[in-house]
Amino acid sequence: MNRESITCRRVNFGEMEKVGDFSFADNLKHINIWLPGQLSPDAIQITTDKGRNEPRIWFWDGNQEQPTITPSIHLVGHWHGHLTAGKLISV
Repeated sequence: MNRESITCRRVNFGEMEKVGDFSFADNLKHINIWLPGQLSPDAIQITTDKGRNEPRIWFWDGNQEQPTITPSIHLVGHWHGHLTAGKLISV
């Protein structure tokens, strides 16, 4: 099991340069994050509503500096891991 972790940093979208950089968009309804194995950031739809249980929407803890989202993020063939307390943790 690969437990490598990358500390993330919050930047403006136009300043994203490397894996781990993230920004929020659409009034905090999306997190743009540069994931391992990708050439550019990905947009992930997020919610703070624990009662919302829809596919392709991740629960976000509301922390804007060191976010946690669940469940895990799985880019088949590229990367699988968690964004926990502002760190990307590979599984």
